Amino acid sequence: MGLLPFLLAAADSSVTAGLTPASEVALAGRQIRLGDVADLSGLPPAAQRRLAPRVIAAVPAGRSRIALTRQALRGLVRRSVPGLTLRAGANEAPLIFTVGEPAQDRLAGTCAEVTRPLAAGAAVSDEDLVPVPCYGAAAPAELRFNRLNRVLRTSGPLAAGTYLGRISVGAAPDVDKGDKLSLVVTAGPVRVSRAVVAMQPGRAGGRLFVRDSEGNVTSVPVAAGIGK
Repeated sequence: MGLLPFLLAAADSSVTAGLTPASEVALAGRQIRLGDVADLSGLPPAAQRRLAPRVIAAVPAGRSRIALTRQALRGLVRRSVPGLTLRAGANEAPLIFTVGEPAQDRLAGTCAEVTRPLAAGAAVSDEDLVPVPCYGAAAPAELRFNRLNRVLRTSGPLAAGTYLGRISVGAAPDVDKGDKLSLVVTAGPVRVSRAVVAMQPGRAGGRLFVRDSEGNVTSVPVAAGIGK
């Protein structure tokens, strides 16, 4: 039995919840979580902490306001937590979700979750994260930090909406290990370009080691604007 069905079964053999009677919900980010739309007070605290931050939908990029019917919300909740039964409510008007303006210090002093799927070993940047409330009992995903390259990476694949806990990161490297690049050498009017592969992360204005198809390793400068 999976963890979510186990938590629900521990609460009751037939767990029910209702949708919020509110007509409008202000979101901290673009993700719509189960706790934003459902009353989970009938569940044990462990189940509430696990289920409340569960992402069931997201506000499309470029929009700050959407409306979803109660029927559509019930479908989203059922797909997210099949063992949760939703009871009918008196208010069947569409629920409006609004997205506030992003904070200038996006992740300072708060917790975060990823906004898109990330592969194992992927570099994590502030563009991949959205601020969320800190859930004290929620276990954050494991990450690893390379002090030499100052890059934070995932230890395993992460799904969109994965909670990372309290975290602060900078921009992703302009070039990552394994990226295919063009090494350009200019001598007077002669300009020679050849394909190379980055052997380490790098940022514009710095240097990094690259390898060509013949196995030759060279340290080269990273041109401004690369990766933009």
